[in-house]
Amino acid sequence: MRRNLDLSGRVIMAEHVVMMLGERIDRVMARALVDAAVSTATSSGRAFKDVVREDRGITTYLKPEELAVALEPSGYLGVADALIDRALAAYRAQKGEQ
Repeated sequence: MRRNLDLSGRVIMAEHVVMMLGERIDRVMARALVDAAVSTATSSGRAFKDVVREDRGITTYLKPEELAVALEPSGYLGVADALIDRALAAYRAQKGEQ
């Protein structure tokens, strides 16, 4: 799985970069900056992680060590907590109905 994530150049981590960047700047601007980085990576064939690390619009607000965290898939669960809570609530509701 890690090899596949690395093959994508970590584009899958774009949302995490947006979330971290959005803590520092307007979320709409954060989304626009990251979307532009994804587009550049895709059109140029370069790894997303490399494009992001060189993007001054992003690196102005996120330090290299913060970008490393943002781009690391092993520590990012996204909305997993919310999905688990929703699944448990649905299970409990179904169990209570029977």
